Amino acid sequence: MGIDTTKLPLADSDFNDLRSYDKVYVDKTRMIYELARSNAPIFLSRPRRFGKSLLVSTFDSLFSRGLEDFKGLEIENLWKEEKTYPVIRLECTGVSGRNYREIVRSFDNNLRVAAELAGFIYNEFSSLPLLDQFGRWLRILKKNRTRVVLLVDEYDAPLTKLLNNLELFEDVRKYLAMFYGLLKDNKGAFRFVFVTRIAKFQKASIFSEMNIFTDISLNTDYGTIVGYTQDELEKYFSPYLDNAAEVMRISRTELLQRMEKQYDGFCFDRQAKYRLYAPWSVLSFLTNPGQGLLNYWMSTGGAPTLLLEYIKDHEFLKPEEFGKRQETSIDELSDAYSYDDIQLIPLLTQTGYYTIESVVNDKVTLRYPNEEVFKSMGLLYTRVIYNFNDSKVAQAKDNSCLKRQTGRSGKGDKTLIPEYSARST
Repeated sequence: MGIDTTKLPLADSDFNDLRSYDKVYVDKTRMIYELARSNAPIFLSRPRRFGKSLLVSTFDSLFSRGLEDFKGLEIENLWKEEKTYPVIRLECTGVSGRNYREIVRSFDNNLRVAAELAGFIYNEFSSLPLLDQFGRWLRILKKNRTRVVLLVDEYDAPLTKLLNNLELFEDVRKYLAMFYGLLKDNKGAFRFVFVTRIAKFQKASIFSEMNIFTDISLNTDYGTIVGYTQDELEKYFSPYLDNAAEVMRISRTELLQRMEKQYDGFCFDRQAKYRLYAPWSVLSFLTNPGQGLLNYWMSTGGAPTLLLEYIKDHEFLKPEEFGKRQETSIDELSDAYSYDDIQLIPLLTQTGYYTIESVVNDKVTLRYPNEEVFKSMGLLYTRVIYNFNDSKVAQAKDNSCLKRQTGRSGKGDKTLIPEYSARST
């Protein structure tokens, strides 16, 4: 069976491109409509490689181009707002530098370019720094009742890179707080504000400067706004599933069973209502099913800087705890912590290693979402316990090799890393 896998949106997070080139788009626009018609600033926290950037791009298209790219999607019959808006789309993952000055310059450059596309004019000959000029522009917008849209992808990225240098971390945090303080002081200049992140730290948080945000991270109504449900997988990727089954010489039923075990199981809502597939893993597999159901989690999103830096300075799970279900509360998952105070279990949940299995009253049971993440956790153990470099970790991806390296207690033959099972321990 010949099939055009270039229609799969692997590594393509631009909504306009997806629609222009007729790539597969899983329609999330009813939820996008519900969020977009609100004027309240909104936060969403999700692990890496889960579709946050595509969601940001979709909001960008809706507000800057109206329904031009939404033909045939659910929002087409819902969205009545004809006016479009200038959009400031700030990508924070690219902000970097070796010292405070370089990081601030990198952030300012990103902000300047993004804001100039929305009509901001930076005067390089002015004695005022960029943030002061940007704040003056926002005040003019507010006074003239002219509004713009602000979209920030992974606002915490510049800070999570600095967790091993807390003095620099605090300096950069204060600078970013000045930027977000401008948003709070000039909220009348914005039609819509949407911000994504991976984890929620008080020291990295902007809640103190922007406490009017609505956090939808655990909201059941938006539990499926990124990721693929089982129904979505079978509806939107049906021909690709048939192709994969044929390539692997198994039935479609068996393929779906294997995919569910390998890639399904993520849950982000406080009622534990929905289970999701990680988009990157699904798209990577369907693009090249002849390679089998590989582990794409660790190599693309499963070793975030945030988590690796944390475990350098904090106690990791004891080996005998690895593979066991964990218990916490909704408050512990949703609260902001300082970097020094955050607990490992909430952090592992925010970065995607643990997921919500069940919620009874306020008690939350967590487990590994699937086999792919379970094996990635073993690789993370390898990196932590043996301080492997990336090349050695790559060589350890075979599960049997992993067991040989981390599965011995030193007292006999006891395996510390059990086989993954969604129903075990």
